[in-house]
Amino acid sequence: MKQIIKKILLALGLWPAFKKISSLMPKSKAMSGGDAMRGGSAGYWERRYKSGGTSGAGSYNILAQYKADILNEFVRENNIHSMVEWGCGDGNQLSYMRYDEYLGLDVSNKAVQLCRRKMGGGGGGKIWGHTQRFF
Repeated sequence: MKQIIKKILLALGLWPAFKKISSLMPKSKAMSGGDAMRGGSAGYWERRYKSGGTSGAGSYNILAQYKADILNEFVRENNIHSMVEWGCGDGNQLSYMRYDEYLGLDVSNKAVQLCRRKMGGGGGGKIWGHTQRFF
């Protein structure tokens, strides 16, 4: 999976930015597991989605539409054709977005499954992956 995502990011010209962002992310005990969160961020989100939870209120209804209006306008005005989202969650926010090409990354395998199901298997120019092996 890591090599596939790397190839996609390279093809989109986004690999250098990804590496820079990755190097800036803190390597804290909380994010690496073995803490009170039991598995860090990845463990938290995996449990949340497996128990029927969602990406949260910000990815639904009026808040999701508000974010989409701003981002869709920015994408249109700046002639942007591809987008990478770090933390795509359950994919609900994407249903409001207008992107030609999309790469959604998430630490939760369950979230990726939900996205694929919601978006018809990742078709229509949408590519799904997870970042768990990167961090």
